[in-house]
Amino acid sequence: MSWTLIDAETSGDAYISSSEAGVWLSEHVTFITAWTAATSAQKTAALFEASDAIDSLPLKGCKYADDQTQDRAFPRIPDRAAQTIGTDETNFQSDQDYSQIPQEVLDATCLEALEILKQGSSGRKELREQGVKSYSLGGKLSESFVDEYVPKLLSRKAREKLRFWIAGIVEAT
Repeated sequence: MSWTLIDAETSGDAYISSSEAGVWLSEHVTFITAWTAATSAQKTAALFEASDAIDSLPLKGCKYADDQTQDRAFPRIPDRAAQTIGTDETNFQSDQDYSQIPQEVLDATCLEALEILKQGSSGRKELREQGVKSYSLGGKLSESFVDEYVPKLLSRKAREKLRFWIAGIVEAT
């Protein structure tokens, strides 16, 4: 499938449009009730929030545009270590076009937006944003939130899609 990418270099738009996200979700995710039940405005807001969440992650590499014209973190050039080096150390090569937003970022945006819509009605997201560490309802139901050191996505599947791009903490030996 070919995607019409939103130009992240010249606008602050979400990484993917609501209609494209709907198509992707219907083809790749079994239960999208939260997406189909949402209004157009809610879908758009969730995609913006998902794009913002991705941009807030500690990412490898650097923005594709060297100047201030690129509002979003993608398109992005990965670290040199992640790319192919030619036989000559000065001959830095890559067979990928880094001027486009990678498909895994578009996929992750869809998955994160769906999770935002799912959790939006539960109140869990707001509790975490307010700094609540745990809560209990009637002593029978309780939930604890992990204290997060780095920004994190709500969707585990979205994090997995972005594993190449997310910078990790390396332990010193």
